[in-house]
Amino acid sequence: MQFDRRSKLGVTVSVAVLVVFCGGCKQAPELPAIISPYKIDIQQGNVITQEMLSKLKAGMTPAQVKFVLGSPLVVDPFRANRWDYVSTFQSQGKAVERRRVTIIFADEKLASIEGDVFVAGSDKAAQATQKQAAENAAADAKKADPANKEAANEAPQPGFFSRMLNKLGF
Repeated sequence: MQFDRRSKLGVTVSVAVLVVFCGGCKQAPELPAIISPYKIDIQQGNVITQEMLSKLKAGMTPAQVKFVLGSPLVVDPFRANRWDYVSTFQSQGKAVERRRVTIIFADEKLASIEGDVFVAGSDKAAQATQKQAAENAAADAKKADPANKEAANEAPQPGFFSRMLNKLGF
């Protein structure tokens, strides 16, 4: 039995349509975390530690601040008296930590330090530490909550093509 050109074309088009429709289905099981691809830890921006901030004193020149903290990530061209140090740290592809420190100069001297990281020993540093500890505790409680695990393990929602086929009556 031989196929003519028209039937070969029909079979080819049918297979192509089937592959396209099946490609949109979410029938494939998800792999366990053991087999998941490795994602590297990514540090971007300037790492500013409490020790570095404790070395800053009011009245320092921009050159002295640059020596202690390094070059700023952002220097506003409209406000040359403001330097922004920004850093993010991602662990396994999830944003873990974001920090921002702003250094403000007045008359070419260090005037103030603002942002998420504070000079060690200050009241703001203690408040920031308490706030971070509370956020970490809330995140840990959310991970350990059995209701969240049950909600995550519910049946998956049907995909786009499944919903369209259901609407068409298939």
